[in-house]
Amino acid sequence: MRLACRTLKLFGHGWLFYQAACHRSSTVRSGLFKIGMRLLLSIVALLHFLCMPLFGSTIDRDTLVYSWSSNVGPLNPHLYSPNQMFAQAMVYEPLVRYGEGGKILPWLAETREISPDGKVYTFTIRKNVRFSDGTPFDARAVKMNFDALVKSRSNHDWLEVIAQIKETEAVNSHNFRLHLKNSYYPVLQELCLVRPLRFLSPKAFPDNLDTAKGIKAPVGTGPWQLVESKKGEYDLFTVNENYWGTKPSFKKLLIKVIGDVLITVDETARQSAFRDILSTLHEQAVYLPLTYMTGIMVHRKELTNVRFGPTKNEIPFETMVRE
Repeated sequence: MRLACRTLKLFGHGWLFYQAACHRSSTVRSGLFKIGMRLLLSIVALLHFLCMPLFGSTIDRDTLVYSWSSNVGPLNPHLYSPNQMFAQAMVYEPLVRYGEGGKILPWLAETREISPDGKVYTFTIRKNVRFSDGTPFDARAVKMNFDALVKSRSNHDWLEVIAQIKETEAVNSHNFRLHLKNSYYPVLQELCLVRPLRFLSPKAFPDNLDTAKGIKAPVGTGPWQLVESKKGEYDLFTVNENYWGTKPSFKKLLIKVIGDVLITVDETARQSAFRDILSTLHEQAVYLPLTYMTGIMVHRKELTNVRFGPTKNEIPFETMVRE
């Protein structure tokens, strides 16, 4: 209901574009009319898409439905686009993670020790953790992932910790040691990042162990696992039944793909049209950008275009799907 109300507000903004077009010069009117009509058509399409499940089969209360502008990608933990970061964070986990106030908290590593010279980090791996395919998470798996990153370190030249790795060592099944070339104080901070320092199941590695060229499947230790993907339509996640921590409240997460809608006007009308639009919206007390509407954001840069697309909600996505 709340989303419907917000969508109607956005529909009202589109109507304002149309009204503004009726009271301006011919050049400006042409640009405003194009914007208003495209916006109205886009909202009608969005309403149709969102309302379809309401009139179809019974709603599955164990499924959380979300939308994104593209598929989540192959979800290789060691690569970047087209892998979507929020989805990588759902499937893969770090050795340590950020807590409140930027505090570094233990995660897949229960404890850590740092040598006096700052060049050797020893991590005690959390016991009884398994990947979603049932493979145990141990020091060997940690070493495999670090070695794969070192092998393709040119892909990660923005991340200094990878450049500083001299040697990796699986001391035993539950102790992993990282040797650095030099003392580098932000090691733990960089290990908290969503990518690329997270862990893929050894069984999902390619035969040549080079994850830079691809993986067999996106298999991690996180609370979710990707089970189905249809390009341009949706991605379906289910709860990882092997998850060692608190499982999500929902059993499934369905991410529907809703592509960006880009609205532009011709060059000659652009500046004057948008000044008129903003003036009209201001006169009628309409707030722009439309960040109030969940999942929709208006970007305005030098009054040259308006772009609608999904953005972060007020509550972090990872927190929402966990809780």
